[in-house]
Amino acid sequence: MKPLGRHNPLLKEVARLGHARERRATGRFLVEGLRCLSAAERADFPVETVLVSPRHEELGSRWQARGSAVYLVEEELLERAAATSTCQGVLAVARMPTAPVAWHDLVLLLDHIADPGNLGTLVRAAAAVAPCTVVVGEQGADPFGPKAVRASAGALFSVPLARMLEPLPEHAVFSAVVRGGQSLFETRFPARSLLVLGNEAHGLQELRGQSVTLPMAAGLESLNVAMAGTVMLYEIRRQMGFCRQVNSSSF
Repeated sequence: MKPLGRHNPLLKEVARLGHARERRATGRFLVEGLRCLSAAERADFPVETVLVSPRHEELGSRWQARGSAVYLVEEELLERAAATSTCQGVLAVARMPTAPVAWHDLVLLLDHIADPGNLGTLVRAAAAVAPCTVVVGEQGADPFGPKAVRASAGALFSVPLARMLEPLPEHAVFSAVVRGGQSLFETRFPARSLLVLGNEAHGLQELRGQSVTLPMAAGLESLNVAMAGTVMLYEIRRQMGFCRQVNSSSF
């Protein structure tokens, strides 16, 4: 495990990954914090570089044994390089997946979701109702941005993520709308279903398939898109049948 000094150019390279332009140019993204790095470890997700503070040497040794380049860095320097305020003495760099995406019976299309926290939370919800493929277009929040990765609580490493929707002729399409659609709980979702969620402020760019609305008490305008999307995913999965046993320790 190599020590890394404050003037090492690698620290600047890592810090630049906090910017979307650098992530697009390099195909790499930041993994910040113990929870996300542990999730990457459980998912056997390849991590190129791991920077750890002295108090996490044991963690660094595990990643070194997995083939990652591991460096020992003072915690103050890690915090400067991190995109968020608390990296917990752990900062890593991973490469964005390039393998073909697995298209599951349940697909979630995120249409111009702007807030990275909402996007990450929806990826986490997709992991909870797995198997589920998530589609995130080039417009909207970056799923590999630091805030989205952290909001996903590491689910990003296990959920198939596509940047473009492929033709899925066997999937019935449902678009979530605030009002005017058929009630979620009166809608029949077939064994292959695709749910579309739109932008927080402007809604859907394009209405696809059947409109579905989450019923709410009078006087409430709408729910946060991550909250509404999670409820909808669970109802769709309930009808399709759960494929994994619930693990209550994950909440």
